[in-house]
Amino acid sequence: MERVNRILKNEKFRQYMDTVELIERERIYCRHGLEHCIDVARITMLLAYEENVELDKELVYAAAVLHDIGRSIPNAEHHKKSAELAEPILKVCGFSLSEREKIEEVIENHGNNDVAEEKSFRGLFYRADKMSRSCYGCKAAAFCYWDDNKKNLSLQI
Repeated sequence: MERVNRILKNEKFRQYMDTVELIERERIYCRHGLEHCIDVARITMLLAYEENVELDKELVYAAAVLHDIGRSIPNAEHHKKSAELAEPILKVCGFSLSEREKIEEVIENHGNNDVAEEKSFRGLFYRADKMSRSCYGCKAAAFCYWDDNKKNLSLQI
């Protein structure tokens, strides 16, 4: 997890996360801070265990902490922007080209419903991102723009 810890200390990463936090400070819906990111990583690892899918924990955590940094750029397609912004951070933190490509593919597809049922890194990650949301206890659930089919209305895992 040494390289993930490098990401967490990376100046650009910190700037992106600070910006996301600033942008979302008045947001009544789910936020996209580090707590959410770590939840996504942990749930991805639980799903991998339950579905007997072998994943590299360091790649999972790297993808998780970086998957929403694109939200720091207003009006950007955050899935694609997050993957784009993640690349130089991953490189400087010691991830190989093939590792960067895997992580970036997962980040870019974390909102792609077409991968939802895949028994793969990107499918598990997609589901974990949705499962990380506690819609069943959210005070803003009635106002949420998410379709009810997408909401996490019961405790899972």
